[in-house]
Amino acid sequence: MNLCSPKEIKELMQAFGIRPSRALGQNFLIDSRVVVRTAELCCEGRSESILEIGPGVGCLTERLPGRYKNVVAIEIDSRLIPVLRFTLGNRSNIKIINADVLKCNLREITAPYLDGGLSVCANLPYYITTPILMLLLESGIPFDYITVMVQAEVAARLCASPGRRNTAPSLHHLPTSVMPSASFQCRRTPFGRRQRSTRRSCASGSTRISPFWRLMKKSSRG
Repeated sequence: MNLCSPKEIKELMQAFGIRPSRALGQNFLIDSRVVVRTAELCCEGRSESILEIGPGVGCLTERLPGRYKNVVAIEIDSRLIPVLRFTLGNRSNIKIINADVLKCNLREITAPYLDGGLSVCANLPYYITTPILMLLLESGIPFDYITVMVQAEVAARLCASPGRRNTAPSLHHLPTSVMPSASFQCRRTPFGRRQRSTRRSCASGSTRISPFWRLMKKSSRG
């Protein structure tokens, strides 16, 4: 199954009786090249495990088991859990959790995977970008890298110098001690009922963030 095909995604959702939720800002990646590049960007570190926030139907998730020892995917939409189990099969190194990342016990979830290094990847709706980034950066959990796909303008602001980044109202609370890099742009297609009829898409960017504790760890090694 091609999880980057709009036609196959639509058929898959219909088979499970699901209409994508506009309230959750659900968008699905439809460019396999972007999925591959994002997976590669996630894997440039040496983490043994990765936490994916918002796997959707699993188009990025399915690229991660061959690159990581452990893949933990947190999905807020309970309707997508059986879809993920179907698309990902019985892969022993994937754990799917139905939870709201903003409300779950993230420390408890990530604790078993920290010894070998843990990174994060996420395809974030615009309205929830800042709360999730703030949660990850202020959690105290020593993530190696955080790779996020967000609206292009947000990616550009994240990669701007701290002074310019903080002029953006939605980003001015982000710590200046993070090091965003490796941004590239792509397009995402919304699959809500109204969006399907207009075939609109939105420009997005993928950005990798090095939290300050990783930078300090690297500098201490000399």
